[in-house]
Amino acid sequence: NYHMERQTMNKRQRVFSLQPNKNPNAVFARRYASHVVPALKKININKPSSQVNHKSFEQTVKHEVDMAFALSAQEFA
Repeated sequence: NYHMERQTMNKRQRVFSLQPNKNPNAVFARRYASHVVPALKKININKPSSQVNHKSFEQTVKHEVDMAFALSAQEFA
């Protein structure tokens, strides 16, 4: 019985194991994070601490997020 359960468990692991490069959602998430995180860090570093123009800051962040999304979603086009 133990041997049978172990075989079933091994089969499940093989069947349900994700191969990140073949899963489009995983590829998208990895690419999106690799684009958006550095862009947002760069914005935060370059932002003056006494920034008064919040609208401009929001537009810059939105632009970077949109660009990261577009660059990451090539498989879905």
